[in-house]
Amino acid sequence: MELLKYNPVIDESYRPSIHMNHIDYFNRALKFAQTNYHDHLIKISRLDPTTITATHFLEEYVGALLSTKRDIYKLSNYCAKLFKFLQPYNASFWDGNNFPNKEKMRFLLEEFNLYEKEFENIHATAYIVNQGIKLFGWHKYRNNFLSSSGKLLALPGLGLSGAVQLSYNICEEYSPNDNFKLYNLAISLGFDDARTLLMALQKNFLMSWRTMGTILWYSAVTFDTIDIVTAD
Repeated sequence: MELLKYNPVIDESYRPSIHMNHIDYFNRALKFAQTNYHDHLIKISRLDPTTITATHFLEEYVGALLSTKRDIYKLSNYCAKLFKFLQPYNASFWDGNNFPNKEKMRFLLEEFNLYEKEFENIHATAYIVNQGIKLFGWHKYRNNFLSSSGKLLALPGLGLSGAVQLSYNICEEYSPNDNFKLYNLAISLGFDDARTLLMALQKNFLMSWRTMGTILWYSAVTFDTIDIVTAD
């Protein structure tokens, strides 16, 4: 889950601009991301989707769900606290017959002032994962039912933008063109789409597409980008 700082450090010497060529833009975007989001970049660079646990998945789902309707700048501390209270759901992933009571979970999460639909979606998704693990085991369930944005669309409440964000963070299949901000940035820099931008960058930077895409995403949401397409 990419979380944004309210007041990131922005040095004018590395402020990127869509009027630069893609190499200069990325160099500045990289300095910006390393200055403000160094720990998350390390996490992304080490991400192995085949080792993601059910607990990690639920946290990423909740982050994607809430970010579609809430101010992403306010989610960092909020989610860090909320995730700790998801433990009864996480425990049920290993003890499949001990799924928590809905009203008890509503009471436990009351202090977070979740909208009723948000709570309903979180509870329903935790139950879906619980049942998927019981039927198939976590690894088979994850690989067959949670492995792409199209499959993630089946989960309650995500919608297209939420499914794309979730797949961006947890799926082995990485589709940069599904990320609207990244796609818009690529067009703004003169490329046909995000894939061609990342292909061009990879000739000069020894990084995965996911890492480069994250670096560019931080710039795209922080600095000016021409809006070519928008999420529904």
